Amino acid sequence: MPLPYQYRDYPLAIFMGFAFVIGGVMTFCAEASQSVEITLENACCSTRRCPVVESLAALPASERIRHTIGDAATTVSLRTSRATSVRELWDRVEAAQGRPIRMVVDNREYVSRPLN
Repeated sequence: MPLPYQYRDYPLAIFMGFAFVIGGVMTFCAEASQSVEITLENACCSTRRCPVVESLAALPASERIRHTIGDAATTVSLRTSRATSVRELWDRVEAAQGRPIRMVVDNREYVSRPLN
C-alpha cells in the first residue's frame, strides 16, 4: 500500500536535514585562514620558478599563492592557516634570499621582523 501524499517527502526532508547538520559541523571545524601580502624590496626573478614563492608554497598550510612582479617591487599574496606565525613567514622569505620590506597579515602591517 503506497504512502499517503503528505508523507512522500519525509525521506527527502530527513536527508536534507542531515546534510545541513553535517555541512554546519564541517564549517565549524574548518581551520580559519589568514590573508598575507608580502612586498619584497627588489623586483624578484622574472622566471616562473621564484625561490620565495617556492619557499612559501612548501608550507603545509599555504594555499592560493599569487606572485605579481612590478618594476621596483614584487608582491606575493597567499592564504595560509592561522597556525602559521607571521615570524615564520618572514623568516621563510629571508631564507629564500628575499628582502621583505612590508608584510600585511589580516590588515596588520609589519615593516620589520615581527616578534611573534
